[in-house]
Amino acid sequence: MNLENKSFKQIEAILKNYDYDNFDAICCFVSSIFGVNRADMLSKNKNGELTDARYMFWYALNYMTHKTYGDIAKCCVIDGGNVQPCTVSAGITAIREKIDKNPYLCGKWLMIKKMIHLKEKPNDYTTSSDRAKRVKSLAENIIKEVSD
Repeated sequence: MNLENKSFKQIEAILKNYDYDNFDAICCFVSSIFGVNRADMLSKNKNGELTDARYMFWYALNYMTHKTYGDIAKCCVIDGGNVQPCTVSAGITAIREKIDKNPYLCGKWLMIKKMIHLKEKPNDYTTSSDRAKRVKSLAENIIKEVSD
């Protein structure tokens, strides 16, 4: 009985540190946005599109869950091998640079970011830039009314 309790406590401790819903949702969404197979995205394949998808997945996980590179590496076992935190860090840095330079990847990131925003606030379909535009417009209208 003690062995069973100990085992369940270990399993519970592991599951507390593993946010499967966010991991799975982001993984599925990123692989669909990139049009790649989810398993291939998490493989060691160094094909450009798969690598970009993998790095974008890591970036999205970091962005959404604020997990450390080490935490992301722990939940991303690729082909039975471990991912190192420095690999996650290098991948996230590489995809950030590509997003800044490549409008195609930037568009994909914006779609992923909107999905993340909707997951946090499911009934809010506006982005922060939409809200900023509304606030600016409202402020301009108030200034106009005050000056009239």
